[in-house]
Amino acid sequence: TRALTGTAVTLQAAYVPTDATGVELLWDDGSTGNSTVHVWPEGSYTACITATDVGNNVVTDTHAVTVVCPVVESARIEGPTTALTGTPITLYGIYTATDDIAGGVTLEWDNGAFGSSTVYTWTEIGIHTVVLTATGACGNPVTAMHTVTVTSACTPVQSVGISGPTSALSGTVVTLHAAYTPSDATGVSLAWDNGATGESAEYTWPEGVYTVVVTATAACGDPVTATHTVTVTGFVQHSIYLPLVLRNH
Repeated sequence: TRALTGTAVTLQAAYVPTDATGVELLWDDGSTGNSTVHVWPEGSYTACITATDVGNNVVTDTHAVTVVCPVVESARIEGPTTALTGTPITLYGIYTATDDIAGGVTLEWDNGAFGSSTVYTWTEIGIHTVVLTATGACGNPVTAMHTVTVTSACTPVQSVGISGPTSALSGTVVTLHAAYTPSDATGVSLAWDNGATGESAEYTWPEGVYTVVVTATAACGDPVTATHTVTVTGFVQHSIYLPLVLRNH
């Protein structure tokens, strides 16, 4: 079991048979009953429970808990670099952290929003800088910046392409990249068929032939798509044969 430092960890105990007579449950922290609550600092812990019945038959069990305290290593913002006045765009916050766990890192945007994404709408033409702050339960906050150029005229996206490997080994990570033209198309968002967003996406497949699809959508005009085929093979085992030499002595 993994838990976040400073949060309450509830452990539950159960015994068999459930109709055993006069069973008393004692935890190693001195509490009794079928549950106990701990709040631990970062580290590794082992909780112990002892069950004793009316005949003084005793059984014990243990449960290991690893308590982590994530430290943010890096943060970045993905999303459109251009936008049309009065048109909302969605930006996404991405981070890496040691011992990451749900609730261990907070993402705060300079518009007051929290979470992995937020929406901006500007009415003033010009260059706007967005700031994202990623704060882990431990360590120092890490900030990322993203510049968006806001114009009153909309330039549609004309094409999009995918670059990256066309072959891979099963079980390995394949990173693909997308680029669109013109590069100053307004408010372009990139969506991959695995649910990823942004200029790159990672895939891991078993053996087979796969076709990846990316869709580029601008603030005006029709979306455009591109496909990319990857052939995935298994590991090939190679044998090396050495000559056998017999000598008479």
